[in-house]
Amino acid sequence: MSEALNNSERLWLLSSLTGTMTANATENYDPNLVGNHITSATERFDELSFYEQLALAEALLNQIKHYRHHE
Repeated sequence: MSEALNNSERLWLLSSLTGTMTANATENYDPNLVGNHITSATERFDELSFYEQLALAEALLNQIKHYRHHE
């Protein structure tokens, strides 16, 4: 499926997926554990280029995968 998508569609799906993953508290996500320093950091995302944002997203995904496998 992803091969037939353009980048705008991929980004939209990624945004929707992460929205779904953080819509409710789960065993993998607790909104009460998100500190103010994180919410203020998101305000600076526009200072990053598209490719820096992409690299940050990839790094965060890798950290989530690593954390999950080593609990």
